[in-house]
Amino acid sequence: MKEEIENDLAIYKTEFLKWTEVFGLLGWSFYFKLDDLKGNYGDILYNMVGRTATVRLNKKMEKELYSIEQVKQTAFHECCELFLGRLVSLAEYRYATADEIEEETHSIIRTMEYIKENYTFVKKPIL
Repeated sequence: MKEEIENDLAIYKTEFLKWTEVFGLLGWSFYFKLDDLKGNYGDILYNMVGRTATVRLNKKMEKELYSIEQVKQTAFHECCELFLGRLVSLAEYRYATADEIEEETHSIIRTMEYIKENYTFVKKPIL
């Protein structure tokens, strides 16, 4: 079981880092961790000024909902959270409520998830 979850964390990390490259999230330090995240597959805690992020995967996922694809989807979702992090940070200082900002953030992420599932990436050589 421990080896299985460690493998899941490696898949999670690889998938997350792939999307940081796609989204151009450069100059960040990432830390990956297994944790007991009640009700969530994963989450991300970030510091915009320090450009550090802890990306966590739930070590107690519900087996009936679990799959490698879910691990990859969660990594993508958390990368989207970071991608939108600056917008969220700025918006928190405006007149919108935190709940409205979170709702809109997840609405945008769901759109990005749709694009991910329906878009084919072709890596082009860098000249």
